[in-house]
Amino acid sequence: ELPAASELAKLYQDPRLLKWVPLIVQRELFVSEDPLGCCSINVFRPNFHHSFHFDESEFSTTLMLQRASDPSTGLFQYTHPLRDSPDDLVLPGVAATIHKYDESCQADFTERSTPAPELHTLDFHPGTLSIIHGSRCLHRVTRVEGNQSRLVAVLTFSTTPGFQNSARVQELFWGRSSQP
Repeated sequence: ELPAASELAKLYQDPRLLKWVPLIVQRELFVSEDPLGCCSINVFRPNFHHSFHFDESEFSTTLMLQRASDPSTGLFQYTHPLRDSPDDLVLPGVAATIHKYDESCQADFTERSTPAPELHTLDFHPGTLSIIHGSRCLHRVTRVEGNQSRLVAVLTFSTTPGFQNSARVQELFWGRSSQP
């Protein structure tokens, strides 16, 4: 819950950003109306990570504010687009990705016909602005090591006006929901 007068909230509401990001994604975009998730800061303390996932919003714009003190950790990694719609679970591709790249995965998948997609690592320094089609690309943040948290601002845009994350996603990320 950033104050409306904060520099980050001002950037998110800046009409120039709302004109510039759609030029990149070649789609009309709207600011999110999610009071919890429209403009937030993800804090990854040492030993925190974010497992492989797809986003609920179609596009996310992130701004690196602070890297982990160990720059080889807290890495943003992503695949090429694996799915065309949120209804497509792409289970073989997700399973292959987790099996190949998640060292904590203990499962032994018997279905091996789907090769794991290549995993890319974003060269993410403070001030880097990134736009990801997070609802289509599987992505994660690796475990943070060292004594400094990784801070990334998330600016959420939607292709439809009035977008809000589901109550479930709000509960997961912010521990509460703004929805009845």
